[in-house]
Amino acid sequence: MNIAEFVHKSLDEVIPTIEKYGFVKLKIDHLTENTNISRSLLWRYFGGLNGLLQLVLRQEIEKCYTHIWENTTPTDDHEELLKQLQFYRKEFTDESKLLQRYREDSNNMSKRINQLKIEVAEIEEYERLRFFSVFISKSKVIE
Repeated sequence: MNIAEFVHKSLDEVIPTIEKYGFVKLKIDHLTENTNISRSLLWRYFGGLNGLLQLVLRQEIEKCYTHIWENTTPTDDHEELLKQLQFYRKEFTDESKLLQRYREDSNNMSKRINQLKIEVAEIEEYERLRFFSVFISKSKVIE
């Protein structure tokens, strides 16, 4: 297995452990006991626990925006685009146990959660801007 395959497999493999313990209470020992990720691999490929959590959240948010992209109808009405974005985002997050757990834990003021909030905000902002720029361009082509 190459590095990319290992990282991708690991991201999927840790989700049940994160859902069980949450973002705040999760410990490295939980991961090493429940997954194929050793301490040395955690540091080598993810830069530690926070790096792993950031990548897991990034992957889940990208899945969310893929869901939004696949379901949104192009329009030149910006208000309608925003409504579709909000609707499909809520639809996905209501089904994602991982994002629900993040939402529950995000009220905690721990250093880990504060770092994750910054990362999530940056990812969300990037995906929103990309969404609007592409769908506004698509609606101009349709005209």
